[in-house]
Amino acid sequence: GEEKKPKYIGAKLLDAGDIMQTIVGWTVLGYGTSQVPLIRLPGERTRNFRKKSTETLKGVQTMDAAISELSLHCNPADSRRALFLVSAPDKEMNVDLVKELGDYLRGLTPEAIIRNGDYPRERGSIDVTLILSQLSDVEKVRNYYYKSTDLVPEYQRRQKEVELKLKGIDEAAKEIPSLLD
Repeated sequence: GEEKKPKYIGAKLLDAGDIMQTIVGWTVLGYGTSQVPLIRLPGERTRNFRKKSTETLKGVQTMDAAISELSLHCNPADSRRALFLVSAPDKEMNVDLVKELGDYLRGLTPEAIIRNGDYPRERGSIDVTLILSQLSDVEKVRNYYYKSTDLVPEYQRRQKEVELKLKGIDEAAKEIPSLLD
């Protein structure tokens, strides 16, 4: 459903239309999470260059975790469409984080159309949900095709065996008198 509280609405929204336009053909999903401190000390409230850099690095590590946890092993460069949603406490969320994650994903999926969104809701963690779609090569599926080509002759051999057995049963049944006469 849609978020009703303004404080939880991100700068870049994703909706069902974005998801429907992203998912085409072979698709994989991934999810990564990284913990962030819930409580900040008063001196930690100011953000300097190093703090922003550390937060951005934490986001990239979370994206790496999402890629390593994809639902099927694949090469991200083989995707033609991608979508990611970053969810984090509003204090951890910034434009640089979302931009850096987009740039990082662009480097991994150079041919992909990338959609993204942010959701400043989660407490105590940065979460990245990732969809890679329109994959041009999926090793596991390719292996199934190779195996199926090897199985076709085996299937045909078994089919002939079944036909011969049925023929034998028909021959044996000819000797049984009909009860309908």
